[in-house]
Amino acid sequence: LLEGRSPMRIFEITTNDEFKIALARVDQLWETEDAEELNELDALVTLIRDYEDKILIEERKNQPEIEINDF
Repeated sequence: LLEGRSPMRIFEITTNDEFKIALARVDQLWETEDAEELNELDALVTLIRDYEDKILIEERKNQPEIEINDF
């Protein structure tokens, strides 16, 4: 996650708790016009997307095949 304002430190989101913290921080930054905060927001959005993709892939790996038949 991101810590501090200067220099910005970025860490991969690896747990659901970190994910929730990142989402809360995005809510705080959403309407900012500050350049540093916009950079943080951009990084957080990327980290959140990567975490969500990782979770989705793991969920899909564990699902049985879905069969679609023509009507």
